[in-house]
Amino acid sequence: MLPRKPESNNAYYQILLIFSGTLAAMFFGFLLGRLFTPGGEISYAVSNMVAFSFILCFYVLLHFFSPFSLIKYLQEKKLPFGKALFCGILGGIIAYPLIVFLSAGVQAVLETPFIKVFLERIGLDVSLQESVLTITETNDPWVLSLMVFTIVVLAPLCEEIFFRGCLYRMFRSYVGVIFGAILSGLIFGIIHFNLAAILPLVFFGIFLAFLYEKSGDIRVPIITHAFYNGLSVLLMVFVEAA
Repeated sequence: MLPRKPESNNAYYQILLIFSGTLAAMFFGFLLGRLFTPGGEISYAVSNMVAFSFILCFYVLLHFFSPFSLIKYLQEKKLPFGKALFCGILGGIIAYPLIVFLSAGVQAVLETPFIKVFLERIGLDVSLQESVLTITETNDPWVLSLMVFTIVVLAPLCEEIFFRGCLYRMFRSYVGVIFGAILSGLIFGIIHFNLAAILPLVFFGIFLAFLYEKSGDIRVPIITHAFYNGLSVLLMVFVEAA
């Protein structure tokens, strides 16, 4: 697909504001979370929750106290809530088995003796994401509650506004829908800083960008993201409890 008409100067200001504010809110959130917790898994859980909470507060302030409406900007179309909910859940149902299958394939390749030894020698870690390890290994109900709330509620809201509402739209205006989705998906995967999860998350990011493109409503990828994360957490908790 050809690039869309470039965003207006005002839209670029909005994107820059979202981008810079998100990074600043994340940095200060993590910093405060680390400073006021004793360390260990509770520190990790609190830091994540505070960081995403700061980002969400920034978006709320941006919506109510900036010259433009963030919600109006993010929703190129506004679907009826029931339709947005249906599309979001359907997207999660489609995405989940595909990503699980892709993740299993990547993990199998990384666990082969030659690849594993090579990665260890160059200092690359092939373990699971820290959030996954925290959920599956913690015995602290507070840590588990904070992680579930962050992963299922805060992360989908903040990440979809940033990656699809901000980065994807910026890339789309220059290189079109397909390459815009790929570029935003690549950044989405890489920024999670986990070798085993990069490829599945890149695919998920591309899928979420196409959902946003087709629906025009940011709530659709948010719901898909939340459904996927929620189902993942639910299965992790039940498998560990079994």
